[in-house]
This record gives sequence, structure tokens and C-alpha cells, in this order.
Amino acid sequence: MPEASTPVRPANAAESASAAPGTESTTAPGSAPAAAAPAAAAATVASPAAPATVTLPVAEVDELRKRAAERDEFADAARRARADVLNFHQRMNRDQEASWKFRAEHLLRDLLPALDNFHRALCSPDSFPKGPALDGLLLMEREVFRVLEAHGLKAMESLGQVFDPLKHEAVDLVESDEHAANSVVGEVRKGYLLHDRMLRPAQVRIARPKAKPAAGADPSAAAAPPAPPAAPPAEGGAPA
Repeated sequence: MPEASTPVRPANAAESASAAPGTESTTAPGSAPAAAAPAAAAATVASPAAPATVTLPVAEVDELRKRAAERDEFADAARRARADVLNFHQRMNRDQEASWKFRAEHLLRDLLPALDNFHRALCSPDSFPKGPALDGLLLMEREVFRVLEAHGLKAMESLGQVFDPLKHEAVDLVESDEHAANSVVGEVRKGYLLHDRMLRPAQVRIARPKAKPAAGADPSAAAAPPAPPAAPPAEGGAPA
């Protein structure tokens, strides 16, 4: 009678791969398989060897130093050139902005005398009688100056201020004890600014203290009018 054969469990792929060829498995039946070794073991890192000392000829060392100095020089020149280009662009932007900002300077300077004459004519009582016509002309004047102010024109206020040679032109001196010395007491021609730049200085009258009489002098004699000249002698008569 033939013997009963014991069924053999087929080995899985992991067990087949882990088992070395020609070796037997020592895993007992019914026990858990042993843990597989990690795929990559930590290898011992060898310390790097110290670099070998290289001896160069003196000529090559000098050449390397020369090349390093040239490199630093070129890098500094590149930084300077970049700074010059940035400054150039900033200066060009400022010039373009100023050119656009003050583009109407020459036109306004030539237009101001005509506006002055127009204002004098309107303020003269003999030119235009009071009425709707004068009111319409004054309204037109205000409208013209409103448009000019939109382009940067500004009228300066001079009355009561201290005389400033950068803003004022003195055309007359007025003796006064009621105003501070060198203060503006009258305005002959109004001054104007274009944005923050002087377009035309104002022509003004300046106060100065009254001259005081010298010490010991008679104030009444100084204030008395001069005596009229003597009448010429009559013809053929004796002199008086």
C-alpha cells in the first residue's frame, strides 16, 4: 500500500528571496518568521583625508594675486557704474518733472503785464461806471486768475511783511512812526509765484522812521516854513 504523502506549503516570494541558496530555513513550524535585516545598513563614514599641500612657483603666486586685484578693481568699477546709472536716471526724472511743472513760466511772465493793465483799468473809477458791465468784467478777471492758479500761479501778500530782497523790489521810502522799520506799507505792483519758484517780485513801498531833529536845535524852527524871498526893488526907487 503506498504511503500517504505530506503536503508541502509553498514558500512565498519574500521567504524565497531572503533565503540564501543552498541553506535551510531554521524557522520552526508554527513560529513567527525572524525580522528581516534592514535594506541598507549604516555604513561607517571615513574621515576625509587632509588636502595635500601644493607648492606653486613664485611667478604663479604673483599672477594669482594680480588677477585677484584685477577682479576686485572690476567689481568696484561695476558698482560705481551702476551707481552712476541710477543717479543719472534720478536726475533725468527730476529734470523732466521740473520741465513739466514750470512749462508755462515764460508765457505767464509775458502775460502778467497785460493782466496788471486790465486790473488797473477795472479799478479806475473813470474807466467803467458801476453796473452790470463792470460786474461782468470783474467776474471775467476772477475766472482768468482761477485758470492761471490751476496751473500753479500764486499771488504773494506783501503788505505788513518785513522787506525781503528775494521777494520785494523797493521803489519808495515812506517816513512813518506807525509802522515798523523796513516793513511794507504799500504795494505798487503785485508779485507772483509759480508753484514754489519766484515768477515776479513785488514792487513795494517801505516804511522808515521819521528823522529826529539834532540835539539842541529848536523843533519849532525846524518845522517853520522858510521865509518868502524879498520883493525886488521898484524901478527908479531906492532899494528897501
